[in-house]
Amino acid sequence: MKHPKSPCSPKVVLKYSLALLLAVRCQQKDAVLQLLGQIYHSMEEDQAKSTMNRLIYLMEPAERDWLKSLA
Repeated sequence: MKHPKSPCSPKVVLKYSLALLLAVRCQQKDAVLQLLGQIYHSMEEDQAKSTMNRLIYLMEPAERDWLKSLA
């Protein structure tokens, strides 16, 4: 039986968001992949999706393209 995850606190979401934005801006592939994994495993699906949708709009087009190329 799968246990539901509890939502992360706003401070944790902010920490992950800022770290991910900085890692993408610096094009640190390993850091970005590690942070995406932490976001995926620590947040509920809706919270992670909402956070990523907000972060995408804060990135420059080149940064979004770079992030997309990691997939």
